Amino acid sequence: MNLRLYLKLAILLTAIDSIFLTYLYSAGLGDDFVRTYLLAKVVTDVIFVMSNWKLMRPSRFEAALLLILALHAFAAFVLLPMISSAYLPGRAVNDLTGPLFFITKVIMFRGLISRGDLSPEMIRLLVRSLIVLAVIQIVIFSVLSRSSGAYAGITPPVNVPIAFGLAFSQPWLIAVSMIVILLSGKRSFLLAALIAIGIRAAVQPNNRVPFIVGGALVIFVMVLVGGAASGLIPEAILEKLKQSSMIFDLAGIALRDGPGALFDESVRHDLYLATAGRSEEIFAIIGAMHWYNLFTGLGAGFTYSYMHWDGWMDGYANSHFSPLALTYKFGIIFMLCIYRYIWAGVLTLLKGDDRFASMIALSVIIFVVESFFAFNLFVEVFLPLLVALRQLAVAGDLPRPEIARPAIIRGESNVRV
Repeated sequence: MNLRLYLKLAILLTAIDSIFLTYLYSAGLGDDFVRTYLLAKVVTDVIFVMSNWKLMRPSRFEAALLLILALHAFAAFVLLPMISSAYLPGRAVNDLTGPLFFITKVIMFRGLISRGDLSPEMIRLLVRSLIVLAVIQIVIFSVLSRSSGAYAGITPPVNVPIAFGLAFSQPWLIAVSMIVILLSGKRSFLLAALIAIGIRAAVQPNNRVPFIVGGALVIFVMVLVGGAASGLIPEAILEKLKQSSMIFDLAGIALRDGPGALFDESVRHDLYLATAGRSEEIFAIIGAMHWYNLFTGLGAGFTYSYMHWDGWMDGYANSHFSPLALTYKFGIIFMLCIYRYIWAGVLTLLKGDDRFASMIALSVIIFVVESFFAFNLFVEVFLPLLVALRQLAVAGDLPRPEIARPAIIRGESNVRV
């Protein structure tokens, strides 16, 4: 499977997620179909890896990461199940295959791009497809949310379009993406986009940045105020905004009285409501860890449970916060190494004049910030490609003739990509 075919299949899978799964989840019918969808993603990755196995040439750093995963695999399938029933071999498979496929795909993407397999047409197809899918998804989501009153968590594919809009000075892409984020109620997406905009303005100041940022934010605020006043924004989204205001209030309490104040029962209950229950994941995981687990991790396959404030017990094998999830599974050293692997050299790329490199860096920034609030680092289908591009760009090995001149949206030939 070559890079062109893989990207087309990845866009197809994103379309299924953005359109079909959004409809099913909004209608309360998505649980049964999602297993088939996830299986399709795994099969696609397996075929891609097997067909490009000759490109498996890891660096020493990548080899060290793979060795750590191998040691955790041995512990998960041989040692840990004998120690505690909290370790499930099936869960260990999920915990280990995520980072394993991620690192392997980065290595193979790097090899394919180095030999010139990435074309301008593929980049145009990617950006156009993602922004169109994001708009279609949010229309379906908004209509169904208004009719049912339910909130279905969606992940609008706006990360790469926002990064492109910032790098190539196209305010309309930023504005459309921000409206999609608003209507989706994804606070982590909003924070990631605002941080990327701030870094872009700070690292690459020029005459067009204030216009881009100001225009996009004005449109965003107008849609927010107008939608809330007219009732066009679903009630579930307005509830998300109320939760966000609670988080700011709780942050003020923590700054005033110290982080320990968050353990007070009344404050902890407010934190539970403001984070849709995710704060209890943190308390449960911290309660399960000894001091040495900070370095060793609890191991792949570990599961935990906690009692919700409304009285029901639930079991979990993940955390919504990628840094926490990686730390409690594999240890803080592995977590820091993974983020270094993804992030290294991003700010250096932003300081240069290469707009395509800036788009890569901004995309990585957005994905990384979002991962702080969801365990999605190894689920994002396009992130391994961006990491491979980032590595080649930092090393100065990004092929120029193959990734060249036409602008991705309008097709002009005077834009350096």
